[in-house]
Amino acid sequence: MDKAFDTRPRSLAGKLMGYDHAMFGFSPYGPYWREVRKLASVELLLNRQLELLNHVRDSEVKLFIKELYGQWIQNGDRPVLVEMKEKCWFLAANVMVSEVAGKRYFGTVTN
Repeated sequence: MDKAFDTRPRSLAGKLMGYDHAMFGFSPYGPYWREVRKLASVELLLNRQLELLNHVRDSEVKLFIKELYGQWIQNGDRPVLVEMKEKCWFLAANVMVSEVAGKRYFGTVTN
């Protein structure tokens, strides 16, 4: 799989958004990319680390469902049209930010 990134072209987006191709997703294949990939897979994606953060994912999903339920109640128990693409994006962003920074990015702040 590493070789698939070997010929990835450098782009303006990678230069501007990826800190001159220093971000993992924008960096070209090479020693730096291999080292960052190894760091990400060893330190960030260990089963133990994922298990330690399981409560964050659980609480975010519960808040997500509670928010949907609240919208239904506000509408008088009638069906509610919900933009799920946006809601799921907010859920994913909240999970990631909560795991990294311990705070929510979208929605209400809860303890």
